[in-house]
Amino acid sequence: MMPTHNQIVEPESLQEWLSNNQEFIDGLKDKELTNQDTQDFYNKLRESNIFGEKILIRIEYAEKLGSGNFLIIARVVEPTERGFRVCKDPLGKDSLGWKVSTLSKTELSLLPNELYESTYAPEGFRDKKRQLITFDVNQLEKVDLTASQHLQQVGGTSLAKVASDLYGEELDVVLFSRLFSFYEDDFKASFQSVEDRKEALRLSSLEVQEEERRVATRADELRSAEKELKMSHRKELMTMNRSHQQALKKMSAREKLLYDILSDTRTSDSNLSEEEQEMSIHPWDVATNVTTMQRLFYHNSGQTLYYNKNIIEMFLRSLQTNTLSILSGPSGTGKSSLIAAFAQALQSSSASIIPVQSSWTDNQDLLGYFNTIERRYVPTPFLEAMLAARESDGLHLICLDEMNLSHIEYYFAELLSAREQGGRINLYPDRYRVEAIETIEEYGSIDSPSRDDRERYRNAIELLKYPSRLDIPENVRFVGTINMDHTVKPLSPKVIDRSFIIELSYQRPTLEQIDDLESHPTTGKIAFILSEFSDNHLSVAEIIDDSRWLVNLSDKLDIIPDAKINSRSERQIAGYLQVGPYSTDDTLDQLIQSKLLPRIHFSSNNEEAMAVCETFLSELQSRKLTSSIERFERMRKGGRYISYFK
Repeated sequence: MMPTHNQIVEPESLQEWLSNNQEFIDGLKDKELTNQDTQDFYNKLRESNIFGEKILIRIEYAEKLGSGNFLIIARVVEPTERGFRVCKDPLGKDSLGWKVSTLSKTELSLLPNELYESTYAPEGFRDKKRQLITFDVNQLEKVDLTASQHLQQVGGTSLAKVASDLYGEELDVVLFSRLFSFYEDDFKASFQSVEDRKEALRLSSLEVQEEERRVATRADELRSAEKELKMSHRKELMTMNRSHQQALKKMSAREKLLYDILSDTRTSDSNLSEEEQEMSIHPWDVATNVTTMQRLFYHNSGQTLYYNKNIIEMFLRSLQTNTLSILSGPSGTGKSSLIAAFAQALQSSSASIIPVQSSWTDNQDLLGYFNTIERRYVPTPFLEAMLAARESDGLHLICLDEMNLSHIEYYFAELLSAREQGGRINLYPDRYRVEAIETIEEYGSIDSPSRDDRERYRNAIELLKYPSRLDIPENVRFVGTINMDHTVKPLSPKVIDRSFIIELSYQRPTLEQIDDLESHPTTGKIAFILSEFSDNHLSVAEIIDDSRWLVNLSDKLDIIPDAKINSRSERQIAGYLQVGPYSTDDTLDQLIQSKLLPRIHFSSNNEEAMAVCETFLSELQSRKLTSSIERFERMRKGGRYISYFK
C-alpha cells in the first residue's frame, strides 16, 4: 500500500537515510565543519528516528592521556537481520566505519568489542567535528547478548531460531560444550605421549613434571629459532634499505625524476602491510639514537612531544641495563607520555600502562592468584601483559603507573628479586597443572558429562593458559611512575637500590630547539633487535676509571645510612656506562642524580652527616658537574631533612 501525502516513511537503516539526504551530506564533506553543522546533522538524525534516543556503540579501545583524562574510541553500530553491523562513516573518511569518541575524567573498565548503549549529542570539539556526534560516557549501559543473539550475529535469525528450537533454554550450555569439543582431539594428541608413558611405566608425579618441562623447553627452543629467523630477515631488509638509500643519493636529478615516476606506478609483492611499507625504518645507531628519538617523539602522530636529550638518554640507558626505571615528577610532566612515545619509536614494540591501587599489599595484586577450590588461575592485566610479550620480538614496556600509591616492596619485591636471580616466578604448584592435564584427558571418555564435569573441564583448559612457573620474557622492561606528595608512600632503600631514578620537570623547548626539530621532520620507527639493544659497546677497561670514581665518591657518604652504593649498584653503573658512547661529564651527572643522590636522606641536625656532604659537594665541584651540584643544592635548601624526594 502506497503511503499518503501526510505519512512519514522512516528509513530502515542509516545507509538508507544517508541516501535520502545525499545533498545535505555532500555539503558537509568538503568544508571546515562548525558547531552549527554538527547541530544540523544531529537534528536531522534525531528526526529520522533511526537510532531513537540512544545509539549503540562497539568499544574499540580506551587509553589514558597525558592530561589524566581517558579517551574512549568506539564505532556506531546498528542491528540487522544478520546481527550488529558497524555503520558506514557518513562523510566517508574512515573505511572501518563511523568512529565516535569522548573523554572521561574517571577510568572505566571497558573491553574491546563490548556493546554499549548511550545517549548522543552533536560533537563540539574542533578536532573531532568530522565524527559529527559524540556520546555521554555517564549514560553508558552495557548490552549483554544471549547465546541466541550471538548466533544471530554469525548466521542470522534463521540459525538462531533453529538452535533455539533444538536446544531450548540449554542453548548456552550446549554451545559451550560443543565449542570445547573442537579442541578435544588437539588436547588428546598433545598429551598422548604423557599418557602412554604414564600407563607403561607408572610414572611418578615427578617424572610427569620432568616430561612437561622437556616439552616446554622444546617449545621455547622453537620460539627462539623463529625469533632468530625474524631477526636475520630484518637485518637483511635493513642492509638492503641502507644500500637503496645510498644508491638514491648518487642519482642524478633526471634519474630521480624517473625513479619517482616508477615508484608511483609499481606494484609491490611484499608481505608487509601498507602501513609497514610506507613507514620509515631508521637503523639502530648508538651514536644517533637519542637525536632520532627526540625527533620521532616530536613528529610521530603529530603530538609534538618534547623531551630534552638528557632525559631520553637516561631512560634509554636504564632500559638497556634491564633495571627498574622510575620516572619521578609532578603530574603533567609527561611521564606516561614518555613511555608511550618510546614504545612507538621502536619497531614492533609496545607499552602497557597498569594503574597501581593504594590497596595493593602483596604480589597477588600484581600477578593474580590460584583458586584452589575451582582449580583455576585468576590473572591480572600485569600478568596478561607479560604473557603477551612472549609472542612479540619487540620491546615491551610494562609501566606501573603511580606505583608508590602503595608500598612498592609489598607487591613488587618478588619481581625485583626474580629479575636478578634468573627471572622465574612461581605462579602455582606444578601438581595442579598435571591434574588439569589429567582432567582434560578424562573428560574425553565421559559419555554424558555432568554440569560439574563441564565446569572442571573448562577450568582445566583455562588453567593451561598460565604456566606454573613463568620466566620473565627477555624483551620485557619494567617502568614505574611516581609522584612525591603527602598521598604516597616513600621509596624504601631496597627499591632505590634496584632502580634508576629519572626526574622529570616541565619540558619547555627554546625557540632554537623548536626550529631545529621543525627543520628535521622525522617519522617512522627505529629498527629494534633485542641483542643489539642489550649489547655492551664499551669494554670494562674503557669505563673502569669513571666507574671507580663514582664508587669512591659514594664511599664518602658511608656515614649516612644506606647512602653508600653496594656491589649491585656498582654492576648497574658499569652496565649503564658500557651500553654506548658517552660524554664523561654528562653521563656522570646522570648517574649521580639517578643512583647516588636518591640514596641521601638524613636530618639537617646531624652535623656529622652535614660535614660529609660538604666533602661530597667539593668533589662534585672539582669535576665541574654543574647539574649535580645544582640538584644537591636544592636538596639542602630548607626543611628538616636533606632528601632527594622533597
